[in-house]
Amino acid sequence: MNSVIHFELPVKSLERAQEFYSRVFGWVTSNFDAANVLVSTTETDEKGVPTKVGAINGSFRKTDDVSASTTPNIVIEVADIKNQLEIVTRNGGVIVDEPTDIPGMGLFARFRDTEGNLVGLWQNNALKAVPPSSL
Repeated sequence: MNSVIHFELPVKSLERAQEFYSRVFGWVTSNFDAANVLVSTTETDEKGVPTKVGAINGSFRKTDDVSASTTPNIVIEVADIKNQLEIVTRNGGVIVDEPTDIPGMGLFARFRDTEGNLVGLWQNNALKAVPPSSL
């Protein structure tokens, strides 16, 4: 199975969202770039990986960013992002973003499922690619 490892919440104001979620849930935020803020919902190690089993962190994304979704979406970790995108298309999904390298971390891509939901895929640099699946 592939696990959900990240979430993205679209926001109109990064600052307002940071303040709200920090006050309401105690989440810790840090600016990533002009359109994204990283969100820690749990304790993390020195690399920012959650130390609590099953916990995930996420991000806020400005909705006025041209690539932003207007609904929350999840990110699923996969061993081989290119293979997984092939499986997505064979099963009726549509690729939105080809894999993008996040330097020193991994690859990221997005697709729309058969219901129109925007879903992210993540391939961690530490994971090894697997043979193509016949799914």
